[in-house]
Amino acid sequence: MFLRKKDEQINIFEIITPAFNTLNDAVVFYNKNFKVSYFNEKFKSLVNLTDEDIKDVEIGTWMINDKKYERLALVFFPSLVSKNIKTIQSKPIEIIEAEIKIPEELYFKIANSEVMFFYKKYFIKVITDKTELIKKEKEAAEFLQMAAHHIRTPLGEIKWAIESIKHDSNGDNSELINSTLKIIDNTVLLAEGILLNSQVETGKIKISEEENNISEVIKNLLELFEEIIKEKKIFVNLNVDLDVSIFKFDKRILSVLLYALIENAVVYNKESGKIDINVERLKNEQMVRISITDSGFGISEFEQKKVFEKYFRGKKAIEIKSKGFGLGTYLSKKLTELLGGSIELSSKPNEGTTIFVRIPIK
Repeated sequence: MFLRKKDEQINIFEIITPAFNTLNDAVVFYNKNFKVSYFNEKFKSLVNLTDEDIKDVEIGTWMINDKKYERLALVFFPSLVSKNIKTIQSKPIEIIEAEIKIPEELYFKIANSEVMFFYKKYFIKVITDKTELIKKEKEAAEFLQMAAHHIRTPLGEIKWAIESIKHDSNGDNSELINSTLKIIDNTVLLAEGILLNSQVETGKIKISEEENNISEVIKNLLELFEEIIKEKKIFVNLNVDLDVSIFKFDKRILSVLLYALIENAVVYNKESGKIDINVERLKNEQMVRISITDSGFGISEFEQKKVFEKYFRGKKAIEIKSKGFGLGTYLSKKLTELLGGSIELSSKPNEGTTIFVRIPIK
């Protein structure tokens, strides 16, 4: 496309080239006939083609079976060549994420739009290559998964040994032994949380449902915080409807899910505070609702929007408990959704917080 200026023909794409070549993203312009009008250096590198290869080629689905044009096919026809494709946004600009495994592992985010240049319509694709980033995230997740396995195994052996000592003990060291066992149980749940987070991120998580007692699960979790509950003189009230006390659920997943929520209710509660935990069956929806209400410091309206985000830790949380991963509520939400449920929060600063967890009953 050319502009006329003082009897000179100026290519508009030559004008924009310096700016587009500074971008980290690949950019390509093409017309309705799939004829490429412009591409930056990043695009050329992304598809592993020369200027001539791109300019002269007639873009079409034939590229899918041509090794030379495999990457170009991924950019223009992601739905035909990708293992997984997900629409992130449809309007006003379409944004998709595409994953391909053959012949190599690639992850692209592609934004599709239309632009008008001097009364001519062009289609534009902006491609972000997320391959290296996602590979590193997967490597980190796999490392955490391996670390969690290595932590959990010796802890189980130590716990077995201490329980054996407790059984043979005359009772003089029972308090110390019990305290040690709780530390181990806390650490085991932490390892389980790391492991589940890794499995959620990589999509390699399995749900194993069998009949379990929800009251026992919650009571076991509360025992892990017994010392701090006594120290802060917190009153805990647990109420479980009889018709929902025992039902099918994944004990490991639900324990990790509730652990973070109960921990928050205890740690961020006030002296002589209160915690109400209610489990009820929502018969019209075939759901179980678990609500955890505390009389703690509450969460500001601004921070409530971020509570379930990854790595988020509120200002008050940092003041009270300086160390933390910021993964607790994020993982609780992910696990709830994995079980086919939902999680909601209601809070008022200085008055307390209620978390509602709803999961299907089978």
